[in-house]
Amino acid sequence: MRTGPAVDVSPSMAVAVAAQARAEAVVAFIEAGNAPSWRVHVDGFGMTPLGDYEAGGRTYSAVAAAAGEAAA
Repeated sequence: MRTGPAVDVSPSMAVAVAAQARAEAVVAFIEAGNAPSWRVHVDGFGMTPLGDYEAGGRTYSAVAAAAGEAAA
């Protein structure tokens, strides 16, 4: 969730924790240029960049982590 200069990570953490029991991996798509989201997901949660994708004329990076790792 983008909220301006500050990023609310609680929704992301809630998803990661809930996914531990039901999923093997957590995947996020970060819009190009969204540095706060990149810092949270890649730098903060340790998610691995998978590649860039274009949808609707916009570029996104896919990042993923094992469900248990994303919640750690």
